[in-house]
Amino acid sequence: MGTLATPSTAMSSSTEKRSWVIPLTLGALWGLSEVLLYHFLKGTKAPFTSPFLAAVAMGYMAAGWKLFPRWWTPFAMGAVAAICKLSIPELSHCFGGGLCKGIGAAGDGLAFGLVVLAMGYRRTGFPRVVVASAVAAVLGLFIISCSLTYIAHTDCFGGIGLARIGGYVLSRGSYAMIFSAITAALAWKIAGEKRPESAFRPALWRIAGLAALLSALLLNTTL
Repeated sequence: MGTLATPSTAMSSSTEKRSWVIPLTLGALWGLSEVLLYHFLKGTKAPFTSPFLAAVAMGYMAAGWKLFPRWWTPFAMGAVAAICKLSIPELSHCFGGGLCKGIGAAGDGLAFGLVVLAMGYRRTGFPRVVVASAVAAVLGLFIISCSLTYIAHTDCFGGIGLARIGGYVLSRGSYAMIFSAITAALAWKIAGEKRPESAFRPALWRIAGLAALLSALLLNTTL
């Protein structure tokens, strides 16, 4: 004889099924934010562009891990962010290849996902997210640098080879670790206070995600 689901159980199951939209929405917002920040930093000739972009990525993924701690969350967010960046053709001018536009987001998502899996994605906690973000920021720089060099075949580091890549990662890695730890800590705290538990909140996440995707597409004609 089967058991009847209580209203609270049914609501919890319904909320769980709809919560997958959270990492997808955050991924879209991450992609849009990274595009806008990249153009701003390049326009102002600000230093440490890569560490700043890594910090943005880790902040979004820390929030996604807090709100929806699943093993695939960072990978999904990285994929969605990469798709958003691929919709901006102007973003490829720095490296001269369309593939480069999505490598950054995909690389950061892969790095954070690997670190989270190694640490245990169900063992969430403030110290863990700070450490994971700092480690993933450096790993992400290495993955992105190798991908740009050996997959996209770009000469972004003054030469080809692991020595050049290692020098770049070491010179930017310490800043990326510090910036990423700070943004991840802030995002973790904000996500903890704003967790969407009521039934109507997922609809707002969908609206925000669609708005971000539409904004990214509109940037094709404005940037």
